[in-house]
Amino acid sequence: MKEWGLDLHIHSALSPCSSKEMLPGPVLSRAKELGISAIAITDHNSAGNSRAFLEKGRELGIMVFPGMELQSIEDIHLICLFENLADLLAFQEQVYLQLPQMDNNKESFGEQWLVDKEGLLIGEVEQILLIGTSLSVDEWVTHVHQLGGLCIAAHVDRQGFSLWGHLACLPPELDLDGVELTPHLRRDPVLMEAIKKRGLSYVISSDAHYLADLRAPQCFARMEELTLLELKQALSGQNGRMIRTLR
Repeated sequence: MKEWGLDLHIHSALSPCSSKEMLPGPVLSRAKELGISAIAITDHNSAGNSRAFLEKGRELGIMVFPGMELQSIEDIHLICLFENLADLLAFQEQVYLQLPQMDNNKESFGEQWLVDKEGLLIGEVEQILLIGTSLSVDEWVTHVHQLGGLCIAAHVDRQGFSLWGHLACLPPELDLDGVELTPHLRRDPVLMEAIKKRGLSYVISSDAHYLADLRAPQCFARMEELTLLELKQALSGQNGRMIRTLR
């Protein structure tokens, strides 16, 4: 088996709170320089730039997991990862149906760019993305799993938009595949004990909105190959697969 450096939470220029420099070429080239083997593009409530990153990733030799950062009705963020683009786009259809039918306020939130693999602007999402959907976190976990995806509770060590920040617990009935911690915050011993008691693995991701946010990997997966099935086994510690973090 091999250890693969991961960053499973990166935004593109589609996320309104993200820099317009977050384009396929610059992001993937920087990831390669840093020794990252696989990334996930996880824009807010949309998969509009996933195809561009997947195509550029194949050119540059970086694995790109199709993904999304989903916001539930409780304003809890989930990292949702899929094996292929078709499954992610099917999920996006469900998400768009559960978004409030409102236009994006560009002045307040920022523009939502759609780009091709070379980073050229090909369109813009007018629907507001930086907002909660109308389904609960447990309903979304079920939908993700029905499509064969993985569901990771995002940045649980942050107060805002996190499962732990909202509920101060990791509900035992919520069928999570793992949790995510940020690379720059102190570890909360109460949270770490709760993660351990739930038997969950945790990943560390950059949640990069700017190129400067990308950093050398602090999370590694011991697997035979870079696939979602292998990652699922690593998160659950099955068949010799495992997640290793530097903190």
